[in-house]
Amino acid sequence: MFPKPDVRHPISAHELDAARAVAAMRGVDLEIIVPLPLRALRGAASWMGRNGWKDAVDDAIRAIEPKPTVIPFLPVPRRSYQSAAMAVAASLIARPPARRPKLVEGCRLDVAGFCATFVARSLEVPSIAVAWSGDLSALQRLEGPRRRRARFAFDRATYLATVCRSMAVGLAELGRAAEVIPFGPSTRTFSPSPRNGGPVLFVGTIGHSRRVDVLLDAMALLPELSLLLVGAIEPGFDLPFELRRRGLGERVSQRLPCEPSELAASYAACSVVVVPGRSEGVPPSMIEALLSGRPVVATASPSATEVIDEAVGRRVTGDDLEAWRDAIRTCATQTFDPSKLRAKGLEFSGDVTADRLTELTARALSLDVPRAELR
Repeated sequence: MFPKPDVRHPISAHELDAARAVAAMRGVDLEIIVPLPLRALRGAASWMGRNGWKDAVDDAIRAIEPKPTVIPFLPVPRRSYQSAAMAVAASLIARPPARRPKLVEGCRLDVAGFCATFVARSLEVPSIAVAWSGDLSALQRLEGPRRRRARFAFDRATYLATVCRSMAVGLAELGRAAEVIPFGPSTRTFSPSPRNGGPVLFVGTIGHSRRVDVLLDAMALLPELSLLLVGAIEPGFDLPFELRRRGLGERVSQRLPCEPSELAASYAACSVVVVPGRSEGVPPSMIEALLSGRPVVATASPSATEVIDEAVGRRVTGDDLEAWRDAIRTCATQTFDPSKLRAKGLEFSGDVTADRLTELTARALSLDVPRAELR
């Protein structure tokens, strides 16, 4: 797993939940490997260096359960992921054969999926690479190191998985079938609660990349509603300025990313959740909202079409602000059946992730592949 330089959440909670499901399998010993840039070189002009690593991140990672194996690597400009993959491979090859992994899994084709595939081929064992949001674009349209890493995992992973059906279709068009494993949120953390009004809620990076500007434009047409933004502000996005120029004033508030229990309280207090981004995958906030018994208004992307129908929310095409206004107002005031909201969320929850990932892991561990095909 590749960490983020975030002291509170260095590893994705959904990835950790999935790893714990594998760890619970009978006869399976799970080892979580976390590559970390060398302390002395964290100021290097690389992706890892630029993101402001603090020593406290190391402590947060080592406090994770199951306890991860931390492997240091040299942060090289434009080659940090390759450097990390080589460091992990070298560390595992140096072990006695009995202590080497029999299967390597990683999420995001251009990040841990690339690393897992590279390491597995170095050890001549099977691999599972999971395509997340953005990986399809990396394969289809991007150039440079990110595309090369994604392509390496796409071409050479023993098994390919992805987080939704629409991405599986896109991967199939490029030449490979993929298992669908949603990597959804925990049903224990997000549970239904009575809906008694409350603000419109957005959860995620606050900026143009998630089309928060479209949401703010729509909120300017909804003077009777307030908006809560939960997330970090995207670099270059001036939120106070954006609020002032739309005259939103006191109707919009912002909180930084928080613990899952605090986030669950935000869902419980809101009337509707809005997901304006055009994500390739299924945004976690969409499923968290449904598990919490809240309707969702989302951009009509292929992944949203899999999840959102009129029983659980509304889909909006494009940037038609009146359509966004009407959809948000309808979902904020209309009565929805909590059981239908919850049932739809369960289809994409961590429970489904656990079942499908453990089945695929068991299949991969029992796979008898000629060694030449694993190189």
